[in-house]
Amino acid sequence: MPPKADSDDDDGHEFTLDSVVDHDVQYMGTIAGLQRSANELVDYIDNAKRMGIVAWQTSEEDSVKLLVSKYGLKVTDMRKQEVFARIPLHKVGSVLHYAEEANQHLVVVETGDTETMEYKYYIYKAASEAQARAVCGTFRQAFELVFQKSVVDNL
Repeated sequence: MPPKADSDDDDGHEFTLDSVVDHDVQYMGTIAGLQRSANELVDYIDNAKRMGIVAWQTSEEDSVKLLVSKYGLKVTDMRKQEVFARIPLHKVGSVLHYAEEANQHLVVVETGDTETMEYKYYIYKAASEAQARAVCGTFRQAFELVFQKSVVDNL
């Protein structure tokens, strides 16, 4: 199936500059390389699965929390005690949701550096299409709010 672009759907929460919104997902893997279009990324992830870099299936052991704030993304264990990753919001290039044939809904967080052309793709499995859309919606709201604040601050 073709990737689904970020949508206007969210989980009903109003994101504010003081918000920290968390989503429970399952970590599938991280891949690095050149920047890819949404369609190229689907093939790239499938190849990474065949090579054993990205998991085909996940278990409860793969459960993590994605915490999104005006500062960026923090990935922790389910009890929020161990931090696996911190990604500043300005380093997040895109957040993509796509559905696989096995009715899996993946959320891919792209980070990168346009100067070095080095990109990373963090792949998470959402419990449902609604949850995947909610994750994308949270990021959309965070991007919009931080952008609006920067415009106002620079007037």
